[in-house]
Amino acid sequence: MACRIVPGKFFLKEGRSKVFRDLIIDSSWLLGGFNLEEYFPALSRIGMLKRAVCAKAERVRNRWTDLLDKVIDDHMTKDRSNFDHKDDDFIDILLSLQQEYDLTRDNMKALLTVSAINTL
Repeated sequence: MACRIVPGKFFLKEGRSKVFRDLIIDSSWLLGGFNLEEYFPALSRIGMLKRAVCAKAERVRNRWTDLLDKVIDDHMTKDRSNFDHKDDDFIDILLSLQQEYDLTRDNMKALLTVSAINTL
């Protein structure tokens, strides 16, 4: 059974691959970025940098949520009458295992996010 990485065919439509790429870059920056407060402790008292980073992280999280909700919805509306597993991607596999392992939508989004970021 062939299995493609997270994006699948969904990202080839409507410029979604650019959004996906931008989210991976933004997430990488947030997770591994340079922390000025470590080198200039006086800046931590101001708290402005922390608020800015937290606001950016919240925006990135919301963008991931929106994108992954669309991806999951797109896969759930697929016609599965002639489902032969040839074109499965990771999302299809998660959906097929959803009942067996009691995966919630948030569990699937978390797995997809981690998988996407680890593809760097």
